[in-house]
This record gives sequence, structure tokens and C-alpha cells, in this order.
Amino acid sequence: MCKRSILVVDDEKSICDMLTMKLSCEGFEVLEASGGDEAIHKAEENHPDLILLDILMPQVNGLDVCRYLKKNINTSDIPVIMVSCLRDLNTRLESFKIGAADFVTKPFVNGSLIKSIHRVLHPSLLIVDDNEDLRIALKIWFEDQGYRISIAGNAEQAYSLIEEQVFELALLDYNLGCGPTGVDIFNHMKNKGLPTKTLFITSEFDAEDLNRLCMEKECELLEKPFRLKVIDEKVKKILK
Repeated sequence: MCKRSILVVDDEKSICDMLTMKLSCEGFEVLEASGGDEAIHKAEENHPDLILLDILMPQVNGLDVCRYLKKNINTSDIPVIMVSCLRDLNTRLESFKIGAADFVTKPFVNGSLIKSIHRVLHPSLLIVDDNEDLRIALKIWFEDQGYRISIAGNAEQAYSLIEEQVFELALLDYNLGCGPTGVDIFNHMKNKGLPTKTLFITSEFDAEDLNRLCMEKECELLEKPFRLKVIDEKVKKILK
């Protein structure tokens, strides 16, 4: 299997060297850039799987680099983690506003950077469907793509999993047999204030509550039956 590549961007050589050593030990291929212009050039030339981007750099700062990368069609799909000693809320909000996938403060504590990298590179999906064959097929497919997968056959199982972790995306069947529907699970997550995005995979297009959510752009919808490659593309588009 090919190593995942990470571009480390920081004007302090000691930090670049430290991160390169740490990430290499974690099994990543590491590229380095000491400034904004070099970062843009290497991102366009090498298209790394992830960029760790310092904010406070001379000439071109990290926020401007991120803006450029996200507006460039050739680099807009590369996830960026902002890495900075800045801790103010405005900087964090601006980072996410311009497209950063995460924000990690220096100095790194309790493995915060490595956890962020794995979270960004390997998003967690919750799959809820009462069709066991489909659940297993989706689990195998997405695990092969590098996602972290949890599956449930009904709402109660889903509620238990939601208590244990926060998912980047939930794939919910609408009709789960007896008991709560996929919309009930969606409302449960929303009431808890979770940031989990939702894709309904269903043939129940006449369900009033589901249609209302779609009209309000609260979720995405994919009709059953579907090809695995189609749902794979849909998931990537939602998480982008």
C-alpha cells in the first residue's frame, strides 16, 4: 500500500524537523515547505493527501495560502489542518470559514495533532440500515477506502453508538422496520448539537418528514438501489 503524503509548512526549521520525524514514524511520507509560496508550489506539484499549515509566516501567511489552495481547482480537494500558537476564536473561525478541515494549537498536547490527522484522513461513518447484507457491503466498501465504520440495524443501536463518538457522516435508511425511523435518528443528533452530516439512503421518497428535511437542505438523499461507486462519490462530495 502506498504511503499517505503530508506537506508540512512552517517557517521554523526545528518544527519542520520535529514533525517530519514524528510523522515518518507514523508511516507517512513527508514533504516540507518553509514559506507560503513554496507551500503553494509543492501542493500543486505533488498534490499531497494532507497539508499541515502554520499561520504566522513572513511574506505570505497561512490563512492566505489556505485561501489560494481552496480557490485553486487543482488543490481545492486537499484537506488543510491549520497549526498555530494563536488561540483566539476569530482566528479559528476564519480558518474554518476559508476551508480548513481542522485547527490545532501549538504546543501539541496528548497527541492532539496525530488525532487530528487521523480524523481528517480517515473520517468516521455511521451506517444505519435494517438490511444486514447492505450494512455489511457498505462497511466492507468504505473500510477499504480508509474510513472508520460503525454499523447499526436499528435506532436503539444507533443511539448507543452516537453516545460513544461523534461521526463525520451518517448514512441512514429511512424505514428501519418497527420503531423509530432514520429521521428520528437525524433529529436525535440535531437535538444533541452534533455536527454530523447526513445522507439518507432510501426508497421512501413519499415520506413527508424526509421530504421536508431535503427541501430545507438539512440532508442529502440517495435512492435505493444504488451502485457502490455512486454512493462512494456522494460521500466524498458531502465530506469535501
